[in-house]
Amino acid sequence: MINLNNPPVFLWRRSLVALALMVLSSAALWAQNPAAVEQPQVSESFDFSQSVDTAEQLAALREHLLYRFADAAPAELEQLRAELGELAAEVAVDAHLPDQQELPGLPVSVARALQVVEQRRKLTAEIEILRQTVRSLPEAPEVSAPETLAGALLAVDALTRQHELARLRGNLNTAEAELAKLDGFLQEAALALNPSVEEVASWTATADQPRLPLDFGNWSALTAVAQLSSAAASLNTWLARAQAELALRVAGDRPAPEQTAPDAKTLSAAIAALEQAYTRADRRLNLIDDDHDRRTRQAIEKELPALRKQLRRIDQDAAAFNWLVNAEKQRWEAVTPFWQRRLSNLHQLWESVREGVSYTLNYALFEVGEATITPASALRVMAILFAAWFASRWIRRGLERYGQSRPDMSRPALYAAGRVVHYTLIALGFGISLAAIGLDLTKIAIFASALGVGIGFGLQTVVNNFISGLILLFERSLKMGDFVELESGVTGEITDISIRATRVTTNDNIDILVPNSEFVNGRVTSWTLREISRRIRIGFGVAYGVDKELVKKAALEAADSVPFSFASEGPRRSQVWLVGFGDNSLDFELVVWLTADAVKRPGAVQAAYYWALEDALEKYGIEIPFPQRDLHVRTLFGLKDESARELWSGRSRRRVQAESSEEMLSEREREVLSANDALDDALAETPPEKPEN
Repeated sequence: MINLNNPPVFLWRRSLVALALMVLSSAALWAQNPAAVEQPQVSESFDFSQSVDTAEQLAALREHLLYRFADAAPAELEQLRAELGELAAEVAVDAHLPDQQELPGLPVSVARALQVVEQRRKLTAEIEILRQTVRSLPEAPEVSAPETLAGALLAVDALTRQHELARLRGNLNTAEAELAKLDGFLQEAALALNPSVEEVASWTATADQPRLPLDFGNWSALTAVAQLSSAAASLNTWLARAQAELALRVAGDRPAPEQTAPDAKTLSAAIAALEQAYTRADRRLNLIDDDHDRRTRQAIEKELPALRKQLRRIDQDAAAFNWLVNAEKQRWEAVTPFWQRRLSNLHQLWESVREGVSYTLNYALFEVGEATITPASALRVMAILFAAWFASRWIRRGLERYGQSRPDMSRPALYAAGRVVHYTLIALGFGISLAAIGLDLTKIAIFASALGVGIGFGLQTVVNNFISGLILLFERSLKMGDFVELESGVTGEITDISIRATRVTTNDNIDILVPNSEFVNGRVTSWTLREISRRIRIGFGVAYGVDKELVKKAALEAADSVPFSFASEGPRRSQVWLVGFGDNSLDFELVVWLTADAVKRPGAVQAAYYWALEDALEKYGIEIPFPQRDLHVRTLFGLKDESARELWSGRSRRRVQAESSEEMLSEREREVLSANDALDDALAETPPEKPEN
């Protein structure tokens, strides 16, 4: 039996227990996080400022991060491994270099030069894609040593983006350098072409075939793939013949850029129309629903590969044709005298300007129905509207001059006629301009009817004023030059009747725009509608006891002294009416018919008559009273009763005044002035009684 109390045995037992516990803890740790056990002992430092371009640098970064964040959760470690995997995949991508082909020596055959042209075309497309990719990628942030696992994830992502951006920029620089080398070779090859006999024979056979005109005017409207294939085939045939003719001129040292220019324009326009049609057809294909139109989609997709092959062939032949155009121009400049080149440059400049203007004017801005709106059509519309406006202005000025030369003609009638002509010509010009750009007027009429409903609700005030303006012009209840007074208090002369408002000019030279509807719907007082003459009444008062005939004489003299009085004799002579017995005065009215010039100046004219009345009353010593109160006096300065009252009231003074008035008026004058003007005026309007049989 083993004695457990023995110290050596006890120590040995404790060692076995500790060893077992260590094994069990290691197994549990491995079960939770195997990487924690497998992680080798590496350095805890890593330089994040350097780029990760090699497998060794990537392995060092991986070991550093997995060792540093070994205690993280398994899900977070899996995310870190995924980010490191993306970085490893990016590092494994080799830098893409363009195909390096050995360039031929000079002189070179045309066929070999065109192979280099095709290589340049592909390289140019690749460079454009690289540039777009580089521009679309955001700048990668700077990488710093992470303190947390989230920071480590951001650091690895930033390293991936930095490596990708640096690789793409390197590819772009390499491709641009290769493109510059190809451009240099083609520049030299243009002057060192050495065509073979077989090439010349092939070009001659192709050029001898009749070249039909290329009708590409309606290509942009094509939508069917079969139609596009037919158009592409015709363009391929036309381009092959044009290229053969151009190659013969270049190879035979017979450059003629003026002959090539029309073909270059035709080619550019035809390719643009075909590309537009292909874009519309491709968009139509994408809009087809697989479930509802499966057969149509399958038929189109079956025809598309052949069409794409034709389009690629057109791109290749067009690139070759354009290079031959440049080669012809270089060879022509090499053999043409200086002065002839300058003249040709001026001609080319003029053609370029003309083409640029033509392209700008015919550029499609937008479409309205089946009509395409271009700057040229917009200018055409403005020119037609301006011509209509100019014709309207010319006719209105002609009517105005005709009215000035013929005083018997009604100027308001001529003005109304001019306005009607103006509206008619503008409406006619608007319709002609819409028809000139290809808009269907029947559809516009439908749109106008729908717009009329909206106008009836939203713009009824504007329409009301417009219709009211037409009523005023045709009805002629108001005309130019009329002096009116509106219900709102506006008073002045009508100086213009426009489409929305009428301009009223006050006597203070203030222009007031009054809506036309106010003249139609409101009450308007026209002082000059039927005739220009007008009668006004100037009210004034004199003291009680004054001789009425003397007052009348003074008032009539005042009226005669003012030049606005119509006449001193006849039915429209000036009159003086006694109109009332006031609290403090006898109330008179000076009734005067005004001349035509005075009708439109009511304020100034009335003030002029008051001024003349005050002078005339003062001349004859007639008192203009002021408010009075009766005061009964019994004694005054020792006088009593009647004597005191006479002294206070100044009856003696009035007696003297009466005596003086007797001296101022003769018996004949008094007899004439004693007539009751108001009674005569009333009787003048009363028809005479018929005598009884």
